[in-house]
Amino acid sequence: MESVNSHQSKSDSICTWHSASSELTCKEPIYDIKNQFCLLHSVDPNKDQEAIKRYIESKHRRSDFNFAGGFFPGEVDFSNITLNNANFREAIFMKNANFSNSEFTVEACFFGAQFRENVKFQSAIFIDKAIFSEVIFGITAYFSDVYFKSWAGFIGSKFIGVANFNNAIFNAEAIFDSAEFNNEADFTETEITRLANFLFAKFHDKVIFHKTKFL
Repeated sequence: MESVNSHQSKSDSICTWHSASSELTCKEPIYDIKNQFCLLHSVDPNKDQEAIKRYIESKHRRSDFNFAGGFFPGEVDFSNITLNNANFREAIFMKNANFSNSEFTVEACFFGAQFRENVKFQSAIFIDKAIFSEVIFGITAYFSDVYFKSWAGFIGSKFIGVANFNNAIFNAEAIFDSAEFNNEADFTETEITRLANFLFAKFHDKVIFHKTKFL
């Protein structure tokens, strides 16, 4: 099974986190003794923010972007970088998260993630699959000017706030099956070159397809 940080040696004092939707586990040393979780997976809202920042920077230097199940109580910034094989499956972002102008190589997985406030992917590029299925988007989800070069899936995701896909380009399938939009969904000047699927999707507010291109 895959670990969050496979280079760590095995010991009796390792994180007990495991994914609810896959076989992912963690081998990081324990930080939260009470809950037996590492720094990344500890759900303590008061955990050391500077330590988290250093942890993210350390993984970035190793081109390791496996943050599956991570709990981020403060704002995080992953903008203007290249993320190789990014894995944010089941991660929880309590504050704003910024991925603007970043490039995601290989598959980018956000399956089951939760963004409690704003999340920005403005002008990001997804080279391979972009998996956003069963994600909860809080205040506003910014996907304006994003370029999806491959399959993009938002299956069963819930947009509580505004969903902004202005000028986004879907160069392959765009799948929004069973997605739920509780606020405005804006696809102004969005370009979808292949299949656009909204089977069983629910729209509870205004939907904008002004100058949207289905090619």
